[in-house]
Amino acid sequence: MQRTQVTDHPNCLKSLPGLLIVGLSLSLLFPTPSPAQETQSKSQPTAQYELSKVPAQVSDRQEKAEICNRLGADHHQKGEHKAAIDCFRQARRELGIEYRNSLKAAKILTNEALAQAALGQGQQARECLEEVTQIMSATRGQDFEKSIMLNAAGKVELTLGDPLKAEVLFSQALALRAKEPEARDKNAFSPLLNLGAAQLALGEFEKSRSNLVQALNLARKIWGTSSEQALAALISLVTVDQELGELQNARNELAEATEVAGQLFGPFHEKTQVLKAWQIPNNTGKTLGEERSTIKPPR
Repeated sequence: MQRTQVTDHPNCLKSLPGLLIVGLSLSLLFPTPSPAQETQSKSQPTAQYELSKVPAQVSDRQEKAEICNRLGADHHQKGEHKAAIDCFRQARRELGIEYRNSLKAAKILTNEALAQAALGQGQQARECLEEVTQIMSATRGQDFEKSIMLNAAGKVELTLGDPLKAEVLFSQALALRAKEPEARDKNAFSPLLNLGAAQLALGEFEKSRSNLVQALNLARKIWGTSSEQALAALISLVTVDQELGELQNARNELAEATEVAGQLFGPFHEKTQVLKAWQIPNNTGKTLGEERSTIKPPR
């Protein structure tokens, strides 16, 4: 089957950039943005200004490192990636040389890689990931923490345009999470969703659909039908079913996604409007509603 790039559906992707290149990180170990959050660039406050928010009474370097890491994650969520990188680097400095090869350092490095990838700085992002890989290879146990970093590394590769490498990393993350008996379903959601996105980009539509359906079922079971997790899976499924020619499925999923977006963000929010404007062709090649109305959908 010929591979099709996910960018064939620009109306949705331009306004919902995180929903197909997905990655809901559900971990509390190191904060990362949800796919429904915008990443438009804003003014870049300096790390020195932001790091002044670290309470003066905090003297423990490990605690300072975690505060800096969380400040960096906050910047990354807001699209302030340069400031985020400064915070992550300060966090590593606070850890000190004795923790240079610890899992804490690897988590911070993974966050920096995500921020570097968001800026399109592929070489710097992969240098961070190489160091993370070295740390993980020297660390025994901690399968769940390793799976989180593999999942994040896959997001980096997907963002940088290498879905094949991303597919391998997401599969490895999913395999490690399967070993965890506690909260297995919840932990499996993010790598399943991301794996489906990578396979979608590769043109492996049947595999993608299978994983995305599993992710959607988990989202509905754990977080409910009107959750951001369910919305992310639905939007990816719309694209997959269009590629497979399952247009009625795509219409049903798009209708549900639009309803969920309206509940989450409001009926007039940009994300909801983009979904309302997403047109699915029918079997004759005309878009849905084209024969019934001349009213143009909202932009």
